[in-house]
Amino acid sequence: MVRLRRLLHLDGIPWARWKVAAEVSAADEIPTDIPKRHAVIVRNDGKSKWLAFDCPCGGGHRIMLNLDEARRPRWRVTKISPLTIYPSVDDATSTRRCHFFIRGGRVTWARDEWERET
Repeated sequence: MVRLRRLLHLDGIPWARWKVAAEVSAADEIPTDIPKRHAVIVRNDGKSKWLAFDCPCGGGHRIMLNLDEARRPRWRVTKISPLTIYPSVDDATSTRRCHFFIRGGRVTWARDEWERET
């Protein structure tokens, strides 16, 4: 029975939903290791500034979304558990593109119309 309880709390379970795992007061306080399907919110003086998480593609890159209303572009977190973010996340470089939605704690990948010119 104890073993089953441990299995139910693993980060690697495929049906686990995304949620905010921690709140910090400055971006340099964001932990190096954020568990799978978890995000960290940076909040200072009651105002949300950043949302940080590792990209769900598994490529190992960190995504930092601006939540500050005074800066553009910005995203909104409408629910922290399960996590919902508006608008979509579109992280593109010259070698890859990760474009997805997080709604109700689930990741939905956007249809990729973008192709890299070679």
